[in-house]
Amino acid sequence: MKRRTMVMLFAVVLPVLVAVVGGCEPQRTLVPADKGLIGDVPVPTTFKFDPEHSSGYTSQDGRERYCNYHYKGRAFFTDVEAFYKRQMPVDGWRLQQDVSAGGRKTLYFRKGGIDPTATNVPTCVVTIFAKDEYATAIQIVRTER
Repeated sequence: MKRRTMVMLFAVVLPVLVAVVGGCEPQRTLVPADKGLIGDVPVPTTFKFDPEHSSGYTSQDGRERYCNYHYKGRAFFTDVEAFYKRQMPVDGWRLQQDVSAGGRKTLYFRKGGIDPTATNVPTCVVTIFAKDEYATAIQIVRTER
């Protein structure tokens, strides 16, 4: 009886230990990198910049800036969404709109006051794409005029 219990214990516990220790699942609580390419827009530490799909522009006088940056990483789609909803306000961003469509989540942020008609305020659109169960891509479009 003891031998049967031990075999069943290993049959249940061993796969769980392998999955946890082996890193099958991504980190559930995402933390921001020290400084991303866009200083006031956080990126999870587990995500890597994708230069092939990214672009940016800054006017000669420095008053206009446009960034379209892409990142790839291993995280659950819902964890990335929670990360941005939690971290963007830390850098002064206000969530304006939250849209789900076509397997992606788009979060619209603005800086400054609460007046939605105000002009010349920084905006940031974060789009989260689920590539598969654990792989996620992030597109960050930030404008400032």
